[in-house]
Amino acid sequence: LTQPEQVFVFENITAAPVPSMLRDFSAPVVLDCDSSESELAHLLAHDCDPFNSWEAGQRLFGSLIRQAVSRLANGKAPVWPVTVIEAARKVLVGAGDPAFLAEALTLPGESTLTEQMEIVDPELLFAARCGLARFLAHGLESDLVRLYHALAPMAPYQPDNVQAARRRLRNLCLGYLNELDSPEYRALARQQFDSTDNMTDQFAALSVLANAPGEEGDQALADFYQRWEREALVVDKWLAVQSSSRLS
Repeated sequence: LTQPEQVFVFENITAAPVPSMLRDFSAPVVLDCDSSESELAHLLAHDCDPFNSWEAGQRLFGSLIRQAVSRLANGKAPVWPVTVIEAARKVLVGAGDPAFLAEALTLPGESTLTEQMEIVDPELLFAARCGLARFLAHGLESDLVRLYHALAPMAPYQPDNVQAARRRLRNLCLGYLNELDSPEYRALARQQFDSTDNMTDQFAALSVLANAPGEEGDQALADFYQRWEREALVVDKWLAVQSSSRLS
């Protein structure tokens, strides 16, 4: 772009194009572009530029959550399009970098979403975000289970980028699966909690179990505290995971 306004004409295009702009994060700006949900889903699934694929996913997820908030505020159930499942599956089963996959499939946080809303109802926002997470978990359940087991550690813990990326993606899968409120997946979290050799995986499992009603969550919290009660920073994490629990 060299002028304030320019027109570009592409000839012999047989289908409507989906623009992928500001590739390689070439400008740190907020792009004002009225992309449709289907176009954002297409970019999430197919864009070969990692940043633009991630950005499209964040815009798509954010739009769906905000629409769900509006419907909930009017006493209506959220409506989730199947295209978001199809796009997320293409990302999940692709041969991409685990670090990218984990970022691309992480929903935008509530603090980010509030910046995009004129009126914020925290409870409705939380319900809408959880609703989209459950919808994705239902639609991707078999893929999430397969990937969780495929990413099981094959060697002792190492603090390197490769292992860190695999842990991040595996724990994302575990979190999504436990949106389904299934005893099977809570047992998977407990197994990880008991068998892991690193704090990242143990705390990820604890974060899941802390949202589980009944004895499972209580026992995991008690076991974690008993093991780490003399480590002040770890006890801080133990307190934080309880204060952020969804349980009453």
